[in-house]
Amino acid sequence: MSDGRAASVNREPKGWLRLVPGLATFGSYEKAWLAPDILAGVSVAAVAIPVGMAYAQLMGLPPVTGLYATIIPLVVYFFFGSSRQLIVGPDASTAALVAAALASVAVADPASYVPLACMLAVLAGVFAVLGGILRLGFVANFLGKPILVGFMNGTALIIIMSQAGKFFGFSLQSSGFFRQVVELVSRLGQTHLLTLGVGVLTFALVRYLPRVAPKWPTPLIAVVVGIILAVGFRLEERGVAVLGAIPSGLPLPRLPSLEGIPLFTLVADALGIALISYTGTIVNARAYAAKNRYDIDANQEMIAVGASNLVTSLFQGYAVAGTASRTAVNDSVGGKSRAVGIIAAVCVTAALLFLTGPIAYLPSAALAAIIINAGLGILDLRSMGWLRKVRKPEFRLAIIAWIGVLTIGVLKGVLLAVVLAIVELLRHVSHPRDAVLGYSRERGDFYDVARHEGLETQPGLLIYRFNAPIVFFNADCFRDRVRAVIEAAVDRVEWLLLDAEMIGGIDGTAAERIEDVREELASRGIVFAVARPSAQVREMLESTGFGERIGKEYMFANVKAGLDTFRARQSATQTGPVE
Repeated sequence: MSDGRAASVNREPKGWLRLVPGLATFGSYEKAWLAPDILAGVSVAAVAIPVGMAYAQLMGLPPVTGLYATIIPLVVYFFFGSSRQLIVGPDASTAALVAAALASVAVADPASYVPLACMLAVLAGVFAVLGGILRLGFVANFLGKPILVGFMNGTALIIIMSQAGKFFGFSLQSSGFFRQVVELVSRLGQTHLLTLGVGVLTFALVRYLPRVAPKWPTPLIAVVVGIILAVGFRLEERGVAVLGAIPSGLPLPRLPSLEGIPLFTLVADALGIALISYTGTIVNARAYAAKNRYDIDANQEMIAVGASNLVTSLFQGYAVAGTASRTAVNDSVGGKSRAVGIIAAVCVTAALLFLTGPIAYLPSAALAAIIINAGLGILDLRSMGWLRKVRKPEFRLAIIAWIGVLTIGVLKGVLLAVVLAIVELLRHVSHPRDAVLGYSRERGDFYDVARHEGLETQPGLLIYRFNAPIVFFNADCFRDRVRAVIEAAVDRVEWLLLDAEMIGGIDGTAAERIEDVREELASRGIVFAVARPSAQVREMLESTGFGERIGKEYMFANVKAGLDTFRARQSATQTGPVE
């Protein structure tokens, strides 16, 4: 079979296997997939090793924890995930959230960062698993494009600034993005030139090598070059900081200790981490599922990323998510199945067992350069320009999220933007667009008379469209707008025909308010009619008795039927009864 991936498109697990989709791989795996899966697994591991250590350093954790957080999620996601291409592991945005949470706790001993990071992973994992069980996968929709763009841009700058000191050869003492910028500028005279040279060389390598060799494992090459330079030129003896001794092998699994951990303080941060990690996971999983023509389960993905975090925490790892870079490597190299994750985990474990000696000589500036490049990779100015051009309110929301992340913190900045987005949504829904409609003979449909010329309107008939569900917080707006369009009508209104196509639903409060409108119109001799009601709207109208009070003769399948009926009755009134 020439394309195993295409052949497996329709082989979805059934029954209880849906809870652990990876088990189905054992019964459906084809020999032809093994070679490309091995190549993809090795390639993913080559990128994942330096990236995992780099993100651990970003959070102030020992670099080896980055390898733990790389191995374990690959195995766990194999069993619980629903994507065939997604690679779960250390992620820039999640790492930035963890770093911010650890910094906010402000513990005196940096060694306690490891149990704190583990507990954050536990809590985030619990929230995600519970969310998946309760089928809350839709919550990621609250993080729309403007918020995500602003969040990622703010995160990118925080990531870059967090590594700037190591890049120049000194440690920044300030907290907060803008204070760090000021400190960096004031201390540029203390730059260690050899450290800066290593950082610049590594940055140039990871930045520009992919342009000429896009399929090469650039971060791994940069790590190897850094180690060779450190050993060959004795950089540590010349003042260049290196990672130092790294313990080999995986730690024994154990529950994170609760001693001295401010559990309740971490809950809000963990909730934000769970949301962001799931969002990154589902975005990448959906993208590659669409590309490779199969479906994923959003709630199962939430369970998978939660389980990955829970198990990773048992091995001194930190919070993880679906990654864009390593997933892209997997797909571009041609990985055929989720077994790529297992193969990559084996490769990283081998490095942890046998290569910790050479890794100890890696210059810290080289890792800083890799992180800075990753930060630049998620900086998305193009989307900001697009939002500014296409949708100004969403552009302002992205700016708020961006500035909020830089000033009040990553999680608080995102939450501020989410709250403002919800406020904007409520404002929009509470005062939605509406229209008085006219008929176009050329197109055979009805359009807004305020936006289109040459539309036919029928004297005595006012066709009105309300472009939103009618619920408790916009029911008064609906009533007021009906009054307004009737008062603005040139001719005396005999019928108000409500085009209900855009009214997805109504609640009890709205049903009462619509009845008030009907009674008010009836007292003025105006007939209230409805066209194109959805099944949900029709059911509510019938259950409240409103449909009966309107009368079936004033309920129409479409607007044209309502127009024709009005014309027919008006004609009959004018000509009198037929003998």
